[in-house]
Order: sequence, then structure tokens, then C-alpha cells
Amino acid sequence: MIITTISDAVYLGMKNDLSFLIANVLNLYEHQSTLNPNMPLRGLFYFSDVLRAYVDSKQINIYGNKLISLPTPVYLIFYNGLDSAPDEMVLRLSDAFYDLPDGQIPALECRAKMLNVNLGHNKELMGRCQKLNEYASFIARIRGYLDRNYNLEDAVNRAVDECIEEGILADILRKNRNEVMDMILSNFNDKLHFEALRKEGYDEGYESGFEDGFEDGNIAHLKIQIQKKLKKGCSTAQIADLLEEDPAVIERLIEELQSNQD
Repeated sequence: MIITTISDAVYLGMKNDLSFLIANVLNLYEHQSTLNPNMPLRGLFYFSDVLRAYVDSKQINIYGNKLISLPTPVYLIFYNGLDSAPDEMVLRLSDAFYDLPDGQIPALECRAKMLNVNLGHNKELMGRCQKLNEYASFIARIRGYLDRNYNLEDAVNRAVDECIEEGILADILRKNRNEVMDMILSNFNDKLHFEALRKEGYDEGYESGFEDGFEDGNIAHLKIQIQKKLKKGCSTAQIADLLEEDPAVIERLIEELQSNQD
């Protein structure tokens, strides 16, 4: 097996979660806590870089008259965000193409299969993968505490204690509690909480004017996240990618933060 995960330096923060080459199959697995229809384009960039490296490493002649053999790409996305999604769906690069006539096959395509791994979804898959099912239960418990207005750290702590007591990911959580807490607080559930606030802001905006609701539920939290990323030396483009926001929005908020400091 060859690990082919690309480093942050290549993708400016758009690092893929896990990729490996085994038995002539090039596997790309990614986790997403938000729905992102642009994943096929990201996958295309990744596969292009890895296949180029594969050809170079084996010194394959692509200019000869013999068909070369390449590993078969497989692209899976594990989604557990707050927005509703079916158990399974296929994202296609061709969906992004301008004015593609019905029935016409484009010269370029990349397909990503997205699996909803929230609790209650993909029951057959969950039944065959106990750890994935337990992880879904763990995340659902954190969200449950957040819905009951616990702060993020308390929500994670309570969920960890509860899962250990009930034998859910117990070995992992007991042995690596601090590491799990750090990961959840700094990365994954930071996005979950942000999504919840954004959705709350949208709902409030629907009732009392979109701008007010969106500002209250989203912008304040977004500014906090931007400040954290700036302290780590991230660029505007990196912050936009990490927070999955429009770069123009991030740039405007950075300007506001800087003007408030003057």
C-alpha cells in the first residue's frame, strides 16, 4: 500500500483527508461537514497531481504507441453536516460545465460518491462498520448538547463521558481523550457550531430581515474564526478555503477587523 495524501503546502489548506494506492486502486476519502458541490473539481486537481507523480516515479513513457496502465480512481466523501442530504448521491464535475447539451459526454469528468454518515443514515453501511456507526452516535450526542445550549467544550466533554460509559468508541476516547478533545474543539466541531450559528442566523433573518439575522448568527462568529486563522499566519485564500466561504466575504471582514483596530 502506498499513502498518497497530499500535504497542505500543495493545496494551500485544501488537504485531502486520506488517500492511498492499493491493489492498483487509487482511493481518495474525504470528510465534509458542509455540502460542497465543488468536490469533483477538487478531486480532479488531486488525481491529476497524484497520477503525474505516479507516471514520473515509474518513468512511464506517455508518448509511446503502447497503452499504459493506470490505477483506477475511487472517490468517496463522508458527509455528516447539518443540512439534509440523501443516504447516497453522486457529484459530477460535468454539473459545473456551462451549457452542456443533454446527452453529450464531456471530454473531462470526475465523479465523487457522497455518503451521508449522520446517525440514522446508510444503515447497511453502519451495520457493517461499527466504528463509523459509533462515531455518528458520538457526533449526534455533541449536537444534542449544543441544541440544548451547552457551550462547545461542555458539549464535547459530556458526550465523551457519556460514550465511554456506554461503550461507544470507549477505548479510543479513554486512551486519547485529550487528543480527541483538541481535534474536535479546534477543527471539526468548530465547523459544526459555525454551521449551527449560520443556520440560526438565517432563520432569524427570515423573520426579522435577512441582514440582521445573518449578522447576528454568522458574522460575529466568523470574525472570531478569521482572527484565529490570521494569528496562525493564514492568507485570505487559505482562510476562505478552511472556512468554506467566499474569498470576497473573507477579505471584507478582514478589512473591517483591521479598521476596528486602528
